[in-house]
Amino acid sequence: MAAQAISPYLSPRVVAELTSTGGLLIMAIGLNMLGAVRLKVADLLPAIFVAALIAVFLEKCAFLIF
Repeated sequence: MAAQAISPYLSPRVVAELTSTGGLLIMAIGLNMLGAVRLKVADLLPAIFVAALIAVFLEKCAFLIF
């Protein structure tokens, strides 16, 4: 039911932003597991929502840019 509510906002650009942000978080988890660096990945989880909100905002305001 929640997927139907947010589906109008999930354009290919927003999905790409979610995917890239999630990929970076997964990479950070891998670096933590290797012991290369210590990143607090849980503190970075809001970045997924921020990236999606920025992508939606840029799509809605694209007429101002072009």
